[in-house]
Amino acid sequence: MRSTNRTYPTSTGSAGSTPTSGIQVTEATTYPIIVGSPNPAPRGGDSSFGPITSTGGGQGGRIPPGAHVSNPGGSGGGGGHRMGGGTGNQPPVSPPQGNPGAPPLSDTTGTPFDGKGGGGMGSAGSTGNGSNGGQGGNGGTSDISGTSTIYAAGGGGGVYSNPTGPGGTAGGPSPTTSGAGGASSWDGKSGQDGRGGGAGFPSGTSNPPGLPAVGGAGVVVIRYKFQ
Repeated sequence: MRSTNRTYPTSTGSAGSTPTSGIQVTEATTYPIIVGSPNPAPRGGDSSFGPITSTGGGQGGRIPPGAHVSNPGGSGGGGGHRMGGGTGNQPPVSPPQGNPGAPPLSDTTGTPFDGKGGGGMGSAGSTGNGSNGGQGGNGGTSDISGTSTIYAAGGGGGVYSNPTGPGGTAGGPSPTTSGAGGASSWDGKSGQDGRGGGAGFPSGTSNPPGLPAVGGAGVVVIRYKFQ
């Protein structure tokens, strides 16, 4: 999540340039705008307006026979069994555009097959406890659209060893309205389009297998003042 001219809309957790910077535009010029869409791997699509690019979030890892390793991105994907999440703010910008997925458990030889939460704009993802998956990281809040809205929250991690228990909840600061997806014992929840939130992943032992989920498509919001 990135923005400029943050003295116009109020925002928290939003990366950008300096608080008084902005992009000078004219009516007689066209500007390239790209809205990032969900991708299966290794990360979601980038969103951009002119010189500003907000990098898509990294895909999370999972247990074998899939890859343990999660992927970097604007915010990092949550890690699979015994592995940490992907790094955030990749490629690096200042202020940072996102955070990493959760770190691995300190016990790397045990049997808690918990999924880690993906990183969000506001904070890193959380590690599960072997019974529950990790919570996704907090998103950033902005009212640039005229309504205070949470963007770029992390998705929740599933848990393999407790198929009837809850997975990780979506990232906050208000998980039910963050636009990100949590995890359940049966299905992963997709992120909401236009919010750039991550998806949750279902438990590994659900029967039938959990349905796939994808992150929410990005959004580019332009706000300007009439003279």
